[in-house]
Amino acid sequence: MAPQNDTILEKVITTIRELNSKYNLGIEIPDTTSTGSLVSSRAQCDAKFARSLAILKYAIHHYYRNVFVLDKILRSFLWEALAISEDWIHPCHPHDMIAATTTPPKAHSPGELLRLQLTLINVLKRAAETTGDTSSAVDDEVGFSQSANPFQPASAGATVSHPSTTTCVLIPESTCTATCVPPPDTAQYTPVDSPAKEIPIPGAQRTVPEQEHTPPSSSHSHSCDISSGELGVGVRLGDHGHPPGNVTIPGDASPSVLTTYSEVSGIDDPSLYEPILGPPQTPAPVVDLQSRLDATWPILPSWLTRAPFAVAWEVTRIALHCGVVLDNLAMSCDETWSDYDIMCRALREHPSFATKVFPGRPAPDAWAAGLRGFESLQRQHVTFAASLVQTKNVRSGPIFSLVMKPAVLDKGCRLYRRFGPDRFLSLATPSPSSWTAPINDPDKSEEVIRWLSSCSHRLAGRQWRAFYARDSGRKVPQASVLLGPQPKAISQTTLTYFAEDGSDFAAACSPFPWPRHVSGEPRQKLEVREMLDWLLQLDRNEDQLYLKLFARIQLGLSKTTAVAVLDQDQIRHMQKDVVSPIGQVMNDGVGRMSLSLARKVRDVLELSDVPSAIQGRLGSAKGMWIIDVEDTGSDIWIETWPSQRKWNCDFLHQEHRTLEIKDFVAEPRSANLNIQFLPILEDRAKDKQIMRKVVGDNVLRQLSDELEALRNAIKHPLQFRKWVDENSTARKKRLAHSSVPFLAGLPESKEEQLSYLGDGGFEPTKQKFMQDMMWKLQSKKCENVTKKMSIRIPNSAYLYMVVDFWGILEENEVHVCFSSTFRTEGFSDSMLHGCDVLVARSPAHLVSDIQRVKAVFKPELRALKNVIVFPAKGDVALADKLSGGDYDGGRAWVCWEPAIVSNFENANVPTRPDLSGFLRKDEASFGDLTRQVGKSSAASTMITRSISFEIQPKFLGIVTKFKERLCYSMNDVNNEQALWLSSATASPIKSILTPQLAKLPLFF
Repeated sequence: MAPQNDTILEKVITTIRELNSKYNLGIEIPDTTSTGSLVSSRAQCDAKFARSLAILKYAIHHYYRNVFVLDKILRSFLWEALAISEDWIHPCHPHDMIAATTTPPKAHSPGELLRLQLTLINVLKRAAETTGDTSSAVDDEVGFSQSANPFQPASAGATVSHPSTTTCVLIPESTCTATCVPPPDTAQYTPVDSPAKEIPIPGAQRTVPEQEHTPPSSSHSHSCDISSGELGVGVRLGDHGHPPGNVTIPGDASPSVLTTYSEVSGIDDPSLYEPILGPPQTPAPVVDLQSRLDATWPILPSWLTRAPFAVAWEVTRIALHCGVVLDNLAMSCDETWSDYDIMCRALREHPSFATKVFPGRPAPDAWAAGLRGFESLQRQHVTFAASLVQTKNVRSGPIFSLVMKPAVLDKGCRLYRRFGPDRFLSLATPSPSSWTAPINDPDKSEEVIRWLSSCSHRLAGRQWRAFYARDSGRKVPQASVLLGPQPKAISQTTLTYFAEDGSDFAAACSPFPWPRHVSGEPRQKLEVREMLDWLLQLDRNEDQLYLKLFARIQLGLSKTTAVAVLDQDQIRHMQKDVVSPIGQVMNDGVGRMSLSLARKVRDVLELSDVPSAIQGRLGSAKGMWIIDVEDTGSDIWIETWPSQRKWNCDFLHQEHRTLEIKDFVAEPRSANLNIQFLPILEDRAKDKQIMRKVVGDNVLRQLSDELEALRNAIKHPLQFRKWVDENSTARKKRLAHSSVPFLAGLPESKEEQLSYLGDGGFEPTKQKFMQDMMWKLQSKKCENVTKKMSIRIPNSAYLYMVVDFWGILEENEVHVCFSSTFRTEGFSDSMLHGCDVLVARSPAHLVSDIQRVKAVFKPELRALKNVIVFPAKGDVALADKLSGGDYDGGRAWVCWEPAIVSNFENANVPTRPDLSGFLRKDEASFGDLTRQVGKSSAASTMITRSISFEIQPKFLGIVTKFKERLCYSMNDVNNEQALWLSSATASPIKSILTPQLAKLPLFF
């Protein structure tokens, strides 16, 4: 019984892909959604496509007649391909002939590809004639239609009417254009209305006379005419089913040395045997700005559209790194490319990649996770990132060059868990202030910003659109190997894109406008507007400022760990915050949770003890949650306060009721002194000389202790292992991968290399390699002390700030206790009680940003460990006195060093000056945008305007540096000029008008 029609095309396409992989045939598989008229129109002006169409038609016919015959036909093609490849000479080996083996020969030039394709067509055609089938019979069984899908087999016995089989001569590929303009030399390519006596070979210079024969008059004709009505172009491949000339057709035996082929005129043209490296003609340079911007994105070839996204991403990344244009290559991709080694080997076999150096590979676990749902066994997600670098092309060519990064594993976020991590792309781009000609002009810069923020872009088979942007700091470009000035640091902005559509996406289901990500299932088409509507519930938040609402997108992108899905009744929404007598919020950003929920956090995160506080996200709420010290039940609950909720959320969707952990409290250790604290400590010191001496003595003691530890580590193996562990920064990377990443036989990081060699029995006293690594690590630490003033104060620590909900602490009292004994040279205890401490928060600009308070231990608060508890009493929250801080995840520097604390006196919090005349604030709400542009366009307008705002130069760093230099030049941090600048740093500095900035009353 013939196979089912629905499976014929799928099996044939699989066979053709295997042929492409084995022989590099470059057979194009037409789009199955195209109509017959479109296919016919393209075939009339594309000779290569016409040959592919002929191969597809014959393959479907043979598969429908007998599944097993096709295998025998392909074996015959192998022997004939081996025979014709004996005289091939490849450019990479000009003196070596390809040996006659059973390995399928691969085409490496247009001429070789042409001969293989013609040979395959002849073999398929002869097999059809051997069984007594005619071209009409083939057409009837395949069932090609002009109006319907031309590649879908019809039912057996279907009657299909065909138009006249007027034979057309193939037009050379190089002369075909989108409008099918005839070639200039029409004498060589003349359509004929009778059976062809000459066969023009596409790309050949002349024709070959063939034997005269009788034109076909019935269905019993032995010639196979592929008519324009069937495949869009007529192809007469030979007389009586034979290839051109006399050919000895081999069976299953190996080809005889007597196998001969007549010379096809023009087939030996040397230009045909140049490597397939690109199009024969150089395209005209692109000059208009929009086209130059669009040229940034590489085009995905048709043979890669069906590949998994991880494979398409990696192949595109390799091609960009090697400078290869994928759209010009005749290759094929199959399921074996899921093996990274096989994929790289297949690429290197192509001449375009043969001499190229490939980029670094992605981590094996990231590659494996990218092929099985983009999530690792450790619940990490595969993330994709790229960056834009402005090119040196001023007049033509792409404005930016794209640098794609390998896929990596990272923590997930709410949007990843809902829609899938492969739908999100991070793109780092230089800020407009660093752009050079031709886009440094203000008008051109605005056009580029609009292109980045509002246009859709195609990359790796998907259609991306931006929806968020954030400042990613300053980066120093890689220095050139040539002599010259060192490159300056440039500001960068990271844009986040969402994949709205893709080659493997399914149509969106109308009853489910927000499809949930399920591993292994195809993605559904979804617009950015719909994705943001699910996250922010835009209809419920029209009263919010659109800039603030845009900033809230970050909550959906925060890298967190999902711990527990809570029910509606387990979430307690408090109506009012805790306020002071003067109306100040005293619990800004902090709430409480039950002890049972804290235990669940411990179990999921596999912690050794129950955390007393966590930093997390829950729906629209963010901040800190602490254990309720009065909770003794077994119920699971959590509360949110108005200061924690950033938008109006209904908490109906499961993801909005999932507690997401960003961080948790851990056992503290001695902290380094922030360089911004030094001027304030000196200014508020009762005896400035003593304060300087104390800080200087700590520097000397720190360097001495570290050098002594290094000497002991070299001599004693146990001390060596301890020293490596204390100085290691690779612990997080090891935990993230659940293994130690290796490179060239050794771990990637220097610290892991020392541990690896030490565990292997190598002694640092005998290994110069280990000694050099230890010395470099220690030298780097010493440089941090001298250059960055990274001074460790033994009796100090950074602790999360939380608030006393139960009113136990009095004003200016704090509670600090540790989960284990905190040991230093002069301190060993698990609590601070009855002593004064200094508390500060970074950044610190005002002299009042460091406060001296009293530490007391309260038994009622003993469950709150490894945090500092601030009082809820008083008129102003203590956190607000520390540079306007809150409790949503900020850490306080806590110092109980007696020599420093006893020499410090508080300063009153000054009244901040009014900067309203120097600021510009956009008061437009999202509802205003909706009324201006309509509901359907409001989200895109918010994105475009907000990204344009975020990508502009930031003045925070400029003002901060200017303030610090001014204070150092005046040798004073407590003056009116410093107050004005410090107030400016605490304001929404991004809105400061540049011309107005110089009008601040700094000098009188």
